[in-house]
Amino acid sequence: MKRYALVLAGGRSRRMGRDKATLRRPDGRTQLQHTLDLARRFSDRAYLSRRSLPAEPPPAPVVVDRWPGQGPLGAILSAQLTQPHAEWLVLACDLPLLDARTLERLLAGASPEDAAVAFRSAFDGKPEPLCALYRPALRPALQRAWAYDVRCPRKVLTATGVRLLALPSPCALDNANTPADWQASFPSQRHEAA
Repeated sequence: MKRYALVLAGGRSRRMGRDKATLRRPDGRTQLQHTLDLARRFSDRAYLSRRSLPAEPPPAPVVVDRWPGQGPLGAILSAQLTQPHAEWLVLACDLPLLDARTLERLLAGASPEDAAVAFRSAFDGKPEPLCALYRPALRPALQRAWAYDVRCPRKVLTATGVRLLALPSPCALDNANTPADWQASFPSQRHEAA
């Protein structure tokens, strides 16, 4: 089965005050480039999830969200409908501490019969839906949830009882939604603030 990666980069970044994808990391790469580099390493092809096609050529092929503004579940379904026989490694663009070790653990923990695999949140023990592997077998549950106006992929993963793994590092999936979150991700290095 082909594995594609979907980098979720279509949010509005309201709390950050600017597009989180464009934030510069201490190594000089943007947060989007960091996430795309990881996505390419662990998939056959990496795609960007966007609300619409960008005006400038994007750094990766784009899956346009069929339901823009409705959250990540619509983006995940849009990708699955684009390539229905592939498994999708879904990665949020706002995870500055995401690393190869975390993705290796996620993929190594998947069994062939799993409809999805996710990490157990270090905060509440629930599934982390935005660094997870979604397989075609989960699509009916996602579509049912959508039909019933459920827009939260975490609720779907919780209800379907997918395989949950322990995080190799408790802060690997800490997201950066505000300038303070971003600064806390790299406390000992100079970096671009929002």
